[in-house]
Amino acid sequence: MLRNLRVLALALTMAVALSATALANFDSEVEVTKLSGGQSTTHEFTVAAGSTTCEEASFPGESIGVLSGGAYTISELIIKPVYSKCFTVVLGEKRVLDLNMNGCDYLFKSGATTESGTKVHGTVDVVCPAGQSIDIQITGAEICTVRVPAQTAVAGITYHNIGTESERDVVTTTSISTLEYTQHGFLCPGNSFSSTKTFKNGKYIGTTTEIGKNGAGNQVGIWVT
Repeated sequence: MLRNLRVLALALTMAVALSATALANFDSEVEVTKLSGGQSTTHEFTVAAGSTTCEEASFPGESIGVLSGGAYTISELIIKPVYSKCFTVVLGEKRVLDLNMNGCDYLFKSGATTESGTKVHGTVDVVCPAGQSIDIQITGAEICTVRVPAQTAVAGITYHNIGTESERDVVTTTSISTLEYTQHGFLCPGNSFSSTKTFKNGKYIGTTTEIGKNGAGNQVGIWVT
């Protein structure tokens, strides 16, 4: 009897542990959801050479979920960001720049639910075609080119739900500080006159509100659980 009680207690402990660390999902009211996101707060990318911001940024994507418990569920979201009107500040001087995604996307993954189910932590992958990277090129007199390569499980993503029923949206807060990047150009601040130098301290901050729509263009509720 004592042995059976110990086995039962162990099973209950494991069940509680698994439920506490269960990963959340992205849910929608419809099977195929068109996603559109915009900057709720300005996104800023900071590297050794300086900080980059874009006046315009959008984050479209598509979710194809599997029906489960009354919602269409998916564990990962591919977002194809579009940036424009970007500039950087190098040594106190504002310079216009080109930010080219080169076919790279963001793959957002959900993690564990926290704070009584109101927030979900997650990670993001930078997914690129073979040999490609996200390139940031300062225009005019070349100072340096920053390249962000493909990488996985970058921490610093938090999701939470807003709205009700078909007006539910997902707010994504990005606070990344370990992004890998390489600076090319011996005049790049931080390169110490090296032609190429790799860092793993890239920062990316910003807030995005992601909205879902069906095939007819009508808003549908999306949320994380």
